[in-house]
Amino acid sequence: MHYLKFESDGSGSAVYGYGQTIYADILFQYELLSESTMRLTFLDSPPTVTFPGFKPDNETKIRCLDYELIEHQLVTCTTIVPRNYQFKWKLILSQSPFPDGVDLPRKLLLTYHGYRQDLGPSIYAGPNTATRKWNSPLNRILRYLRLK
Repeated sequence: MHYLKFESDGSGSAVYGYGQTIYADILFQYELLSESTMRLTFLDSPPTVTFPGFKPDNETKIRCLDYELIEHQLVTCTTIVPRNYQFKWKLILSQSPFPDGVDLPRKLLLTYHGYRQDLGPSIYAGPNTATRKWNSPLNRILRYLRLK
């Protein structure tokens, strides 16, 4: 799991987790320099249970990124709790939004999807697939019609 959060006041955070561990939770201020360039100014980020914290120095305080934000619909299903989600935007970055010196166990993706909408439980994922299919609204209607 990794995500970026951009608030309307110019603050944000970059979070990276894998398995049940959060490896980084980096706070930043962002500024859009143009329609395709942003500047992240990393802030002191306090430690958590699994994250040792981060204090930027002069070399790691600022990162400028080229980006592309495009309207792009993606529907996907989560694997842990089978739910369908729809995303409406895709953000493509030129480089990692995490500062140098933060230890991450895997290579980061540079594409993020945003504006998530919950579409409800998936009837096709998880160990109880047969039960979910049987209890889907369509199958409930079909069972009802067969009983008449």
